[in-house]
Amino acid sequence: IKEILRKYQEKYGSLAKENLPLKPKTKPELDDSPLVDETKHKEYQHIIGVCQWLIVAGRFDLTHAISSLSRFAAAPREGHLELARKVFGYLKKYPKRGYAINPTPLKIDVQYEEVELKLSFGNQYSYFREEMDPRFPEPLFEEFDAHVFCDADHGHDQITGRSITGLFTVVCSTPMTWSSKRQKCVHTSTFGAEFTALKAAVEEVVMLRYHLRSMGIKVSRPTPIFVDNMSVVLNATNPGSTLNKKTVALAYHFVREHVANEVVEIRKIASEDNFADPFTKALVSNDFHGFYHECMVNG
Repeated sequence: IKEILRKYQEKYGSLAKENLPLKPKTKPELDDSPLVDETKHKEYQHIIGVCQWLIVAGRFDLTHAISSLSRFAAAPREGHLELARKVFGYLKKYPKRGYAINPTPLKIDVQYEEVELKLSFGNQYSYFREEMDPRFPEPLFEEFDAHVFCDADHGHDQITGRSITGLFTVVCSTPMTWSSKRQKCVHTSTFGAEFTALKAAVEEVVMLRYHLRSMGIKVSRPTPIFVDNMSVVLNATNPGSTLNKKTVALAYHFVREHVANEVVEIRKIASEDNFADPFTKALVSNDFHGFYHECMVNG
């Protein structure tokens, strides 16, 4: 990272200094500053490209900021470029952040260990079976605990009204996958946005369990998914729940059939303890650094 920053400084000049990738009240979609010229356009695309590579390499603390800024790579404005430079300033201040491979079990507060409501679905989803490839090898390792944290920011984009989904997956105590993406449709309620995010989390669990089995790792227990919306938890786990929101019909049944057949468990978690929260919005300094202090190392 230091070499990347050095080359950037040689080519484009000084780096902005900032404690956070994006300020809490920053909304790139509302920026109305002039469009940049060709030279600055290339600089902007260079920053976004490098940061996207760094995110894949393990700097998931940049995920939300770069997800927000990359949408404007085709036609960035002066304000977007200034924000992108501040991301590099943040990297200059914290060049050695990363994550460690940690096989110890993840420490979860005891209050989040139990499912809020666990009832039998009876024959409601009896047709469903988790996909089991006959070519899976015999398990060579004991079961690894996996946890998925899920969150949504309703109406995040003030221009289009689309919400944003944040996901963070941990196997043992090692971060495995992370994402911050705008949802594909507009939801008029927080419930709809949160349930759509939960559907994405279940899809992530299905893929993760398949990969673990492919590597000879035993997978037998339900995978916990932590969300911070109690209404979503109850609608996903209560067999007596009725579908009142037709706009989330597919997500509703997709999630419930995986809950009914013990592929996943939906657990309630407080927002301040939800590791997916910083993937959905810009946080104030203390909250931002507090979250990443828990799941990253400074090298």
